Amino acid sequence: MNDIAQLSIKILGQRLPTNIEHIYCFAHNIINIPCMINALNLHTHNKNIVILDNRKLMSGVLPSRDISRIYNDHGFKISMVPFNESFTSINTRTESEAVIDWVIQNNIKQLCITAPPYHILRAFMTLNSVCIEKNINVKIYVINGVVENWNATTITHDGKTITSFENVINMEFNRIQKYTVKGDIQPCNLIWDYIK
Repeated sequence: MNDIAQLSIKILGQRLPTNIEHIYCFAHNIINIPCMINALNLHTHNKNIVILDNRKLMSGVLPSRDISRIYNDHGFKISMVPFNESFTSINTRTESEAVIDWVIQNNIKQLCITAPPYHILRAFMTLNSVCIEKNINVKIYVINGVVENWNATTITHDGKTITSFENVINMEFNRIQKYTVKGDIQPCNLIWDYIK
């Protein structure tokens, strides 16, 4: 747990570049979008964001056209990361692979990500794990989602978990351990060495 705590402090404490060019918003449902919009408005003036181009509702994640409309209503312009439509679900690993393929195709060297605060650590770890496995050098920054009420209900984990933001935190730590054992997430020490 100490490695995860150190990694959390490191990613949340890094200074964002003044001109963030590429901001990727991890797939989400309608309940989680406000926490990311709040964070983006608080931490950057960049209104150009990137989302996953999933064409249908799956794993509790709204179709990209619905997500785009919400962000557009708040003044954001949307670009899309292609997503393999033959997939029947979205998970952090497949999403991270799609994002890194897009990063490689567009020769991106810096990427900022945002996600609900309970998910940002696992998203960051999985994304960096894919970078390590593909042997590419990308600097990844974090804009942590802002939650107004930790007791408010959210939906996560394939759309099957409906609970408070606070309760999801422990579930996420368990998932980090599970997916590290599975191999979807590299061990903390490898991620730490990669981000130095």
